[in-house]
Amino acid sequence: MKHFFHTVSIEVWSGKGGNGIASFERKRFKPKGGPNGGDGGRGGSVIVKMDPSKSSLTHLKSFPIQKAGAGAQGMSDRKHGKSGKDLVLLVPENTAVFDDLGAKLADITKQNESFVLLKGGRGGFGNVHFKSSRNQAPSFALEGGDPLSIKITLKLTSIADILILGNASELLQKVHTEITNEENKANYAPGHPTFSTHTEQWQTLKTMLFIFDHTTPAARYIQDYIAGVSLVVWCFSLYSYEIFEESLLRLRNIQYSNAPKPRFLIIELPDSTRLEDFYSWIGRFSNRSEKSLEKTKNTSKRMTLAKDYLSDLFSMPEGHIEINEAGDASPSFLQEEIRYVIKENIVATHDSW
Repeated sequence: MKHFFHTVSIEVWSGKGGNGIASFERKRFKPKGGPNGGDGGRGGSVIVKMDPSKSSLTHLKSFPIQKAGAGAQGMSDRKHGKSGKDLVLLVPENTAVFDDLGAKLADITKQNESFVLLKGGRGGFGNVHFKSSRNQAPSFALEGGDPLSIKITLKLTSIADILILGNASELLQKVHTEITNEENKANYAPGHPTFSTHTEQWQTLKTMLFIFDHTTPAARYIQDYIAGVSLVVWCFSLYSYEIFEESLLRLRNIQYSNAPKPRFLIIELPDSTRLEDFYSWIGRFSNRSEKSLEKTKNTSKRMTLAKDYLSDLFSMPEGHIEINEAGDASPSFLQEEIRYVIKENIVATHDSW
């Protein structure tokens, strides 16, 4: 299965213009006719165009160098050469185009919007253009214009409105259904995002679901995924302390300073008999004393203290953290809070557009 790419760097070339030709009219009763060399065809241009059927830039990743078609050479009888085929780069909505120095060249935000990145070379003039009273039989023509090239980076500036990611598909599915009130029956695979849409107050919102594990190559892109969404919900099933610890370390190392946004953390424990191990692990992982958790016999107070530890670890409000036991069919208590954030932070932004 192909991985999702939201940033792609490629080199593109416009097409060379076709050469004009030097030819003369030669007919049975007109052996010394005048010049009739046609112009060369225009080289193909490089165009970036928004395509609503695209959701990523994966289709461009396999072609690091792409070229538009060259114009054909002119022909006799003043016939123009065929124009070269344009190179059209189809991209999703909200795609920015940068040059190799990081300067923004274009921002594709509207449906069917297009931007001419490079113009094709001009077709060369045939010798018919150079006939004059002093030169009745010009024997030269012009070459077509040279092609242009540029190295660009295409980047999705807005991947989705909501990002739900974690290490367990069932938990992601449950959270997705609670947040959007719609069931997503797509097949999940680690490292491959799944997208869904739902309507909220007449606005169509896009949700990205992403599952990863310690073997997921695309996990390094999580930082950029987060930069391209408005709300983040992390979902972890604690089936392995080693994998869970690695996941939380990855979560803790993500930088939010460039784009602060609401985020939530939902942890699911496989069974209640491992609660003691969980509390002990939280104390060790947070580098805070385990004794305070061990001394607290009240289960609810222990849970509150564990959330407090996690809140400090990830600079996240304690009210945005939920710890549940597996098999608990009751709705997440964060459901209403998350839906409130969606309406206030995302739907309101859509309305302002």
